[in-house]
Amino acid sequence: MPHSRKAFLTEPGQQLLSFAGPNDVIELLDERPVAWAHLTGLDEKQVMTNPLLTIPLPLYVSHRNPYDPAVATDPRVYFPDVKPEALWHPLFWLPSRLADIRSVNVTSPNDDEWACRVAIQMVATGMYDPTSGTWYDVLAAYGLDVNDPADLARITAWQRGGADPILDTIDLDDEFRPEGTDVPLNWDQELLVEAAYNAHVADFTSGLARPAMWGRFARDLYTDYNPFREPNIGVDDETLAEYVGALIQVGLRSVAEARHPGDGAPRITEWAMADVSLTPGMSAEEIQAGPLAMACDLLHSTALQYEQAMNAGRDFVELLEEM
Repeated sequence: MPHSRKAFLTEPGQQLLSFAGPNDVIELLDERPVAWAHLTGLDEKQVMTNPLLTIPLPLYVSHRNPYDPAVATDPRVYFPDVKPEALWHPLFWLPSRLADIRSVNVTSPNDDEWACRVAIQMVATGMYDPTSGTWYDVLAAYGLDVNDPADLARITAWQRGGADPILDTIDLDDEFRPEGTDVPLNWDQELLVEAAYNAHVADFTSGLARPAMWGRFARDLYTDYNPFREPNIGVDDETLAEYVGALIQVGLRSVAEARHPGDGAPRITEWAMADVSLTPGMSAEEIQAGPLAMACDLLHSTALQYEQAMNAGRDFVELLEEM
């Protein structure tokens, strides 16, 4: 198939695994899911936003029974409300063996593992290219153009239940095997096991991916927000309060579970204290000395503690790029 590609939310040089960084963390966790919903038509219940990834993932939940991995994924079953112009995206055409591990009829891994497996397969198979930040255009590979009104009408009719000689045959199972059809179906799981072994942890997602993400996000957030602690920053009190409020909220959602080196307890309590310390009417100086200082100190300590995990995550991403 020809490798037609499209840009969609991601940028040139951006990996799907967020611990590769650097990241605009607030953009990833707050703005990108909104953009995804607008462009695809899926609501928040149909999408998983996982801080391990730089994009949201459409959730595959099917009531098809029995489960049959030989049956090609039909996006009409999983995503009946997706906009027809968004169906070019390969995330809507995951092979059944990958998509249906999220099915209600199949014992599924945790969300972190599933998200990492999807990201790994997307990059290793060329469905996503980190260098250009572009995605494989599934429909263009089959001769359809979502920008062509006739093709768009054809896709819409198919979504409504009509038969179509091309759309009915789309199956990307072979394309999701980086070295052809002879590789094991669980090749991505084997890669996770190998990565965990090389990093001397028991599990990739909880032992490497999450700690790597904590270190990466903490460093990125600290780099972005610590300069606001300087005097005479040229930002009024209300604006600074909004910035710091956004920082604390994204910190609570992304790095507050990072463990203390001593007792292994998460940092949620300290982040909650930073949150309640930000009160209406505070001056810029009070914000800097109070909630902003608390948040930045938490970020700095987290980044230092998980620097080794972050480096191991970076090594894994480099290995993935070489596949």
